[in-house]
Amino acid sequence: MTAAFAWLEPDEIKQRMNEDFAVRVFDAYEVNGPKVRSHDGVNLLSQ
Repeated sequence: MTAAFAWLEPDEIKQRMNEDFAVRVFDAYEVNGPKVRSHDGVNLLSQ
């Protein structure tokens, strides 16, 4: 069950979501398929 839901504009996604979760949302809009990234559970790690 969902506790909350909101439609967000891209700039709002960056402001309201942790980086590692926000990048998944942006990846969903990519047409070149999924990307593999390293993260610490909250932040993306340098590659």
